[in-house]
Amino acid sequence: MIRKAFKILICISLLASLFLSSAVCYADGGNISYSFVDSKGLKFNLLSGEPAEGRDVRLAADLSKCYGTLTGFEIKTGRGSYTVDSETGDAYPADNTVADSLGVWYNIGNHELVIPGNVIADELSVSPSFAGKTVRLNIEGLADFTVESVTHSPQAGKRFDVTFVPLSKHNEYGTITVTVYDKVYIINGSTGVANRVGFVLEEEYTSVGTWFDPATGRLSVPGKYIDGKITVSADKVGKVYSVSVLVSHADFSSDSRPQYGTAYTSYVIPRTGYVLPKNITVKVDGDELETKHYSYDTSSGRISVFGTRVRGDIEITALCEKINAPFTADTNRIGLWIALTGISLVGIAAVVWILHKSKGGRSNTKGKH
Repeated sequence: MIRKAFKILICISLLASLFLSSAVCYADGGNISYSFVDSKGLKFNLLSGEPAEGRDVRLAADLSKCYGTLTGFEIKTGRGSYTVDSETGDAYPADNTVADSLGVWYNIGNHELVIPGNVIADELSVSPSFAGKTVRLNIEGLADFTVESVTHSPQAGKRFDVTFVPLSKHNEYGTITVTVYDKVYIINGSTGVANRVGFVLEEEYTSVGTWFDPATGRLSVPGKYIDGKITVSADKVGKVYSVSVLVSHADFSSDSRPQYGTAYTSYVIPRTGYVLPKNITVKVDGDELETKHYSYDTSSGRISVFGTRVRGDIEITALCEKINAPFTADTNRIGLWIALTGISLVGIAAVVWILHKSKGGRSNTKGKH
């Protein structure tokens, strides 16, 4: 009987020691390595103390700036991997999502995630999971353009395409700005190259490729850059036109190419032996302009087409004239003729004078006899 009672006492002692040791482990479990992954604007706030083995971990998910569609959480611990459904809050083993729920770990109302201490050992990591989300598109500052087509509503992770068409054939794209959530991309409207703006004050830019085709007006934003609301804006610049010239015995110069709505100035410079023509011809988009729509200075060769008439490719015709100097080619011959004529006249005068003198002498001699 005494032996039996002793055995019972030993068993009770062992059970008590196991209970106390487990209680101590739960209350004073060693700290573990842990990480809470913030993503797509979702932030985690730790509500309890330092995570420890065997101790419940309480996290608050801050969705106020989240721009993804939260589908759940992926949790890894030293005792397994788990998934939590954000719509029901139920937790499941990661390797068998159709198994019975392990319980509600996520409170949808206050966005609080509670991970029971009995699954926590050694390490803990929590990562939110997201699905593709339709993001809001805002097109602004396009008073001079129309939106011809949009492939689809923009979605996170998927390429987005849109085509813009100028309302006027004289307009071209200046700068296109694409803002995705809090990131800004500046696109050169003439080259289509996109640059991510780093620090605006320091004007740091990083090229991210060609997003725009100036010939078709098509904008394509790669999916990897789309993770939130998109805002697209564009400004116009006047179209730049070509210049063709027909000049003879002259040079042609201009400081810039003609641009829609801006006065265009050029110069005709005659070469040696030629002078500027009295009249020139100026055509815009194939139609000859009246002289009241441009100015021409016959002394300097300056031509200025008024901005209101710069609406297409320009053609200029200026045929310089040869300097009018009829005696230039025969100057030496005429000079020689004058010189010879002068010598001849002097010679004739000298002969006449000698003859006259000789006749007078003979008369005087006869008189003396």
